[in-house]
Amino acid sequence: MYSVILFVIYLSFIALGLPDSLLGNSWQVMYLDINAPFELAGAVSMIITAGTVISALFSPKLTLKLGTGRVNLISIFISSLSLALFSVVRDPVSLCLVAVPYGLGAGAVDSALNNYVATHFSSRHMNWLHCFWGVGACISPYIMFMALGYFGSWRLGYAVVAVLTLLVCAAVLFTLSKWDDGDRAQVSPDSSGSLLKALRIKGIWLSLGVFFCYCAFETTAGLWIASYLGRVHGISEDLCSALAGFFYVGITLSRLVCGFVSDRLGDKRITLIGSGVMLLGSFMFLFSQPWLFVTALAVTGFGGSPLYPCLVHSAEENFGSSCSAAVTGLQMAFAYVGSTLSPFLFKLLLPVDALGVWLFVLCVLCFACTVLLWNKERLRFT
Repeated sequence: MYSVILFVIYLSFIALGLPDSLLGNSWQVMYLDINAPFELAGAVSMIITAGTVISALFSPKLTLKLGTGRVNLISIFISSLSLALFSVVRDPVSLCLVAVPYGLGAGAVDSALNNYVATHFSSRHMNWLHCFWGVGACISPYIMFMALGYFGSWRLGYAVVAVLTLLVCAAVLFTLSKWDDGDRAQVSPDSSGSLLKALRIKGIWLSLGVFFCYCAFETTAGLWIASYLGRVHGISEDLCSALAGFFYVGITLSRLVCGFVSDRLGDKRITLIGSGVMLLGSFMFLFSQPWLFVTALAVTGFGGSPLYPCLVHSAEENFGSSCSAAVTGLQMAFAYVGSTLSPFLFKLLLPVDALGVWLFVLCVLCFACTVLLWNKERLRFT
């Protein structure tokens, strides 16, 4: 039973990753087509991730009431419908409205599935789970590359991704009955815990800081890479989408590799090594050459990618099983808060050609929080 559910969870994370790089890779064409200001991308990203914060915080209660399988099914269906609506929007207002349901759909499934895998499976599977998110995030830039390069339509790119997520939704529906035997065992009334109680656990704020900084880095890079390469270095629109995909290739390869070694090295060693690689790679952001920037994307993506899955997987060990679901919900929420605020603040405070400086600062903060977290005394909840 668990092997079937695990396969469906992997597919679900592909569906979760597919839309995450679409907006950034299509925006340099999309904003002209719908007569939107260039800066609106930050606002749309904020709307999406604000919705995910809300649904992530309510995820433990939703999972307790509906079960992980049903939360997964409903969330992916909402995401698929939202992507289909993205492909037909004609003006900025419609775009902002469509962003609301997409955000609400993404947060609940992310939190529910992360807690499910952390509870039932090893660190290996948690890394591979997020590797499959990276597979989705890697595929969509090339879907958009094909849509723009061969058909001249960003709308087609969104439509194709909507169909792919709908197919995953069908797979979840087909196996829904298999979740009934154990999907709510992960979120008993005791294990869901209190958010306020979880916020008082020793070390929790450092963990939340890592999620905030890493996801702020990931979302800012994903949203503005293509625009930076196009507007600053004059690279063609379709090639920008392809080059931006190197960031997600680095993330995906790293999580694939970490899946083979995580059980042997442990979450602590992998996150410390990964954050160090991320920091070293980030120094290349300070140089203006486009080839160094693309290389930095791959290196920082490779180094930083284990932070998210390994810290989620170690939540129960570090903070106790009585609050594991609440801690996971908080981690997802702070991840999305970072994703919400960072792209907007970057565009508000700095010009596009200063993207490398912003990403470097976020990498430094992420490294600092990770080192402080694991060098605290005993974190275990008592």
